[in-house]
Amino acid sequence: MVLEKIYPAAEEWVFVDGEFDLPQKLLKEIRGFVKRNSLGAVAYRIENKEPVSYCCQRCLKAHLSKKVKRMNLDKNVMKKLTVLLDCESGHGGYYVDGVRLVRV
Repeated sequence: MVLEKIYPAAEEWVFVDGEFDLPQKLLKEIRGFVKRNSLGAVAYRIENKEPVSYCCQRCLKAHLSKKVKRMNLDKNVMKKLTVLLDCESGHGGYYVDGVRLVRV
């Protein structure tokens, strides 16, 4: 499968704007997914010089939609994620997670 377009989602973008106020367990899941599926480093942190990774935004959205359902989170959480991730979910019914191709 070839991903035609890459929509980057940096691991820190969700945490910048407090108005979205996502649950901590979901934020932890986002960090893990972005690190697992990193397409590269977009910057380095000033305090410890660690890289800030990014991943495909469409894959992240597909993964999070499944996680939100499994975690039984409020429907408003998915609405917030839809605002943050302004793109389609997955690629032709699938998304990549690490080395696995997962059905949406």
